[in-house]
Amino acid sequence: MKIDLSPPPNTRHSLGILEPNLINVLRLQANTIMIASDLSTTSRLNFLDLFEDFVLEALGLSPQRLQHFRQQYESLMDLQNSESDPFLDFKKFIIEPLRQVLFGAEPVTYILLQLQVLAVRFKKYYRGAHFNWSSHFDVQTGFLQEVCRKEPSHIAMSLSQDNQNLFGQLTDQALKDSDNDVVRKLSERWDYLTSSVEECMATTAGVKNKIRQIAKSLHSSKNYHSLAAVVHGIESSGPAVDKRYRFIANTDGNYEVYRRMVKSQKHQVAIHYLFPILREIQAREDRKERTWKELQKAREPERQWKLQMELVNLEEDDIAGSVVLASKSPHFLMPEWST
Repeated sequence: MKIDLSPPPNTRHSLGILEPNLINVLRLQANTIMIASDLSTTSRLNFLDLFEDFVLEALGLSPQRLQHFRQQYESLMDLQNSESDPFLDFKKFIIEPLRQVLFGAEPVTYILLQLQVLAVRFKKYYRGAHFNWSSHFDVQTGFLQEVCRKEPSHIAMSLSQDNQNLFGQLTDQALKDSDNDVVRKLSERWDYLTSSVEECMATTAGVKNKIRQIAKSLHSSKNYHSLAAVVHGIESSGPAVDKRYRFIANTDGNYEVYRRMVKSQKHQVAIHYLFPILREIQAREDRKERTWKELQKAREPERQWKLQMELVNLEEDDIAGSVVLASKSPHFLMPEWST
């Protein structure tokens, strides 16, 4: 039943003379909202722990915890006077996708690996701020399949070839444009690789070892872009990262160690980790703009000369050009890969 908060006909709209019964109604409404809010928070937290129960229901069982959760959330809907909520349409958006995994053609051992991966994804996705209750839970596990069926060195080679194809389309100007299509594709694929590694690190020791072998191959071939994604995925899953890769970690908040390395080795062939480079380029462009504005205002010859030299140095220290040239080298691939 909805609570009517409209004031009685003879009630004046003044906080100081509200009728006592209206104050009680407002208090009741406030308590209802608080209860609903508490139930909503509890329900969402409980929901994150129900992945195994969804798997059981997808297998045709009726797990008690899931039934209790439904009842709890339906009570919440009653308190909030809501008629329907896609949050409760588990069968369509969660159960059916899981059935595709459980009753697919893969062997049981691989299905168990998939479920371990999906358990991590489930919590991460539904805990996030941008999930959509009306979208199907994504059960694709392409990276896990690659890890299980291919040699780590071959996966690393494939990642490097894909990176090199995209880096080969970059120009100095593209690196200065955060909305560039190639930059966006590189960013999306980096995010996918990071998430996939984090998920796979929740599975067996054998899979974890192959992930580390992929990192080793990427490091050997100087594919720092994909290496950073793998390292970040390992870090996100909990285990400490090999000390050999600390140079690419963001421990100082701005990848200072890695950026110094790029500057000192800018003539070496490599696929550089893109995002610290983009940050460096943006900082340099901002500095050039500020310096140019100062030059326009400067009146003293000595000050003008100093600012002009600063602009020259900023132009000569072209990290964008170095990154583009380093990643376009035809000699990037390791000798054993090019056979």
